[in-house]
Amino acid sequence: MGDRTPPLPVLASPLRAGLSRFRSHFQDADLEREFRRDYEADEIPKAARTTYGMSAAMLSVFAIVDWLVLTDAGRWPLVIRFGFLVPIYVVLLILSLFRFYGRVHGVLAIVALLSAMGAVAGIGVSSSSPGKELYLASASALMLFLPAARVPVGSAAIAALLGPALLVAIARLGSQSWTLQLFVALNTISVGVGAIVGARVVAAAARQNFLQRRLIEAGRHRSEQLLLNVLPRSIAERLKEGGAIADRIDEVTVLFADIVGFTPMAARLSPDQLVARLGEIFSEFDRLADECGIEKIKTIGDAYMAVAGAPAPSSSGVDQMADMALQMLERVEAVSRRFGEVLDVRIGIHTGPAIAGVLGTRKFAYDLWGETVNLASRMEHHGIAGRIQVTDATRQRLGDRFTFEDRGEIEVKGAGVVHTWFLLGRSKS
Repeated sequence: MGDRTPPLPVLASPLRAGLSRFRSHFQDADLEREFRRDYEADEIPKAARTTYGMSAAMLSVFAIVDWLVLTDAGRWPLVIRFGFLVPIYVVLLILSLFRFYGRVHGVLAIVALLSAMGAVAGIGVSSSSPGKELYLASASALMLFLPAARVPVGSAAIAALLGPALLVAIARLGSQSWTLQLFVALNTISVGVGAIVGARVVAAAARQNFLQRRLIEAGRHRSEQLLLNVLPRSIAERLKEGGAIADRIDEVTVLFADIVGFTPMAARLSPDQLVARLGEIFSEFDRLADECGIEKIKTIGDAYMAVAGAPAPSSSGVDQMADMALQMLERVEAVSRRFGEVLDVRIGIHTGPAIAGVLGTRKFAYDLWGETVNLASRMEHHGIAGRIQVTDATRQRLGDRFTFEDRGEIEVKGAGVVHTWFLLGRSKS
């Protein structure tokens, strides 16, 4: 079978894609403002500095060509280059270093372009060399610097309209023939059209690059947020630099909390309801951790683990942990009333040395190890619903800033007999 014409929708998509390359603005007003702010503050000045710097350098280099070729033109080529053109480009180069430059770039570029075209054309008209037509044509070719300098499309269009008129006027003043004038006009118009299209393509490419940078930045930000949801910020930064993460910390305060009454509730709730309620409780704990400057370590089923004094040591960490524990009791009570459920929390706290770090290369997490962690877990396990059980070590560090109830000695697996206390609240004194 012969080739068949693709259906219209197949052709329409590439056509729309091609037209989108020439789009002059974003439909979203906020996005357009952000693009223009970044473009005028960064892209335009950098491109202008490169273009004007190269222009000044090339004008200086081609002065040698003038000296060798325009032997009958006297000093005029050098006067025009070094007395007029190079200073203009140097001034524009200096202006591009200022913040306001991006907003007036289009006007300044048109002035610089027309000045350069006039000067180059003036060389050709004033010279008796047979190559004067070439100089008039090369003047129009200067408009091709518009895209390189990131000149706005509107400014390029204005230059393309004024350029032919300027060169024809110069040719007319030099008593050139009408054929040369027509040649100059048509040559300049064709180059001007190329400059307009080039400026539009450059602008469209800049917008495309802007969108790609936004997508990359959004992806990087999302990755950063996901990483910070797993790891403390300082640990995430160290992990990105490479190397093992393992620290011995002289003193941390570790908290374990377990939701009492959750297991019976789980037996009669749907999975969605169960996860939603547990998620609400742990979200409250997360907010508390942020408010109190505590680092959440992990959740294990309906248990919650947090630490104060890691990864960065803190002299006030034990007080912050005590404040968080007291507020956890209040938050669970409030959530329990909203659910109409009998829920409570059992909390255990211990203070001491620990080892902290990140294990593995996949699904890694910041964790703590050592006897301090084990004893804090035992404080929760041997605690009482609705109470905060702490060890002697934590009690001593909290001092008289908090009030306690002496529970006495209890037998703890792996630790023997341990003297414990119930944390009651902040001391009124």
